[in-house]
Amino acid sequence: MNIRSLLATLTLFGLVGCAAAPLVQFRRDLRPELLQQNPNDIAVLKVEDASEGHKAGAVLEYMRAEIEKALIKRKYAPLMSVTVDAHIRDAVAPGGSIIEATYLKTVAKKASEDAILAVRIKRWDEGSLLENNRVAFDAEIVLFGSSVGKVLWSLDLWGVVVAGGGQAASQDPAKRAEEAALEFVKKVLGHLPKRNG
Repeated sequence: MNIRSLLATLTLFGLVGCAAAPLVQFRRDLRPELLQQNPNDIAVLKVEDASEGHKAGAVLEYMRAEIEKALIKRKYAPLMSVTVDAHIRDAVAPGGSIIEATYLKTVAKKASEDAILAVRIKRWDEGSLLENNRVAFDAEIVLFGSSVGKVLWSLDLWGVVVAGGGQAASQDPAKRAEEAALEFVKKVLGHLPKRNG
């Protein structure tokens, strides 16, 4: 193999390596009560931004709306956000986080929901978004059974998502950030079992 062929091969491997899907890691806790309760009506709380400098702020509402859409695809019935917000007014739990069971117990059934979905963003780093479409994140997600007063499913998820999901990303920075948020939502809801029935 001559030098030119070797360089071409190494370049090809380099491009393949760059195109590989970013690593996303998770820890999931799926309780048997989720299948037993089979919740239908889900109250999706406002997404909590616990990232340093609250860097996820611009995409939080978009993220919540996409979570609601993704729940429908998994056969759940998300309550309208205006209904949830009218009945569960505290977007952030006093002195804690919305994913804490103690907080969720205090707001359970206020919107007549079967379960509450709470998302906490611990890291949202768009530093590489304009350069290579990537956002590094770390998040905690909880599905809390309102009737049983306990967590039915929880997920710790961290890693990197790519705006556009490997397709061409938008040139508009705000749209590109939303595309990254959409990929995050896909990763989250991909771990939630579909509802029976």
